[in-house]
Amino acid sequence: MDLNVDLWKEFILERICNITMGNKLDYYKMSLDNPTVNFVGRSAANNGVAGKVDIVPGVMPYPAGSITVALGGSIGTACVQHEAFYTSQNVSVLELEKKVSRQAKLFLARLIMYECKYKYVPFGRELNVHIRNDFSLWLPAVRDNNNEPVIDEEKKYSDEGYIPDWQFMEDYINSLHNEPIRTNVSGIDVPMLNVSTWEDFYFVNTKLYPVKGTEKHEGIFRIAKGKRLTKEDMEEGTTHFLGAIDSNNGVRDYIGQKPIHKAGCITVNYNGSVGEAFYQDEPFWASDDVNILYPTNWQISVNVGLFIATIIRMNKYRFTYGRKWKLERMADSVMELPVKRDSNGEPVLDPDCTYSAEGYIPDWQFMEDYINSLPYSDKLNG
Repeated sequence: MDLNVDLWKEFILERICNITMGNKLDYYKMSLDNPTVNFVGRSAANNGVAGKVDIVPGVMPYPAGSITVALGGSIGTACVQHEAFYTSQNVSVLELEKKVSRQAKLFLARLIMYECKYKYVPFGRELNVHIRNDFSLWLPAVRDNNNEPVIDEEKKYSDEGYIPDWQFMEDYINSLHNEPIRTNVSGIDVPMLNVSTWEDFYFVNTKLYPVKGTEKHEGIFRIAKGKRLTKEDMEEGTTHFLGAIDSNNGVRDYIGQKPIHKAGCITVNYNGSVGEAFYQDEPFWASDDVNILYPTNWQISVNVGLFIATIIRMNKYRFTYGRKWKLERMADSVMELPVKRDSNGEPVLDPDCTYSAEGYIPDWQFMEDYINSLPYSDKLNG
């Protein structure tokens, strides 16, 4: 289906749905004796759901089918909730008419996120001030057989009388490839992650890439920096352009310039969404807000790349409050990884100390097998 946005019309969000400011509850103070209700916070992960909590006496959960919008944290994240829920502070709730389908709500939620990304987040505008007042977005409008807008004389949805075309939105989502993803991996043989047996590895192998102050350290990566490219200088094309974002595997745009980095590496944001890490399986151009980790003395597979990127991402909490994960800090950073062991469970040591000063060797095969044991892992290379 064609998205001819030139024919879309502008709507004020408050005119097309009922907007409230959520429950303003504190997840960490909630009772968990019999958790049955989803709790939605300000995160972009897991559809915004932090976990399940007990029913709060006298507080009715919001109904399934509502849209939540994060007003803080991952600002602008909009999610259609599939179950009844409570919310934290700074989460607004959008409730639409019964006739609006889940697919149309998904369409609307994506457009809300788009508007927030370009109109609010970059400029520090207070979304909680605007969400119930002048927050506007463009939507397809109902049209007649002559392709002219159908006008509602009561002007319920807009001063001009335009009507959101919920059916078009539903049909568009249904037209996308939305077959359920199936897997042949049961997940019953996932090995335990006994992190107490893991060992520390520095990011940088300073024999190959010395960084002042870290000469005594060993490591598993060589770190390269991205390169600045302004929007004005970008050409149209198919090369992945990576920015300091937390989604889409870090790919912010597609450009015509040739790639400046090879595939088979991990990218880590040192600015923006600090600490977000992604495995890259295609050549790319990275902005100067991104550091690139190239493996030293080993080849990185898709599975191992995903495993290590996840470990790196788990360390991003260290860089909240405006701290940046600059090259010098990254070179001196440590991550814990499973290590190769003998039949007695003792670490196998490398006399050349290729990866660590103690001679520990990362257990690449365990990482490979662990990812392969997870449900849907059979889709990674398909």
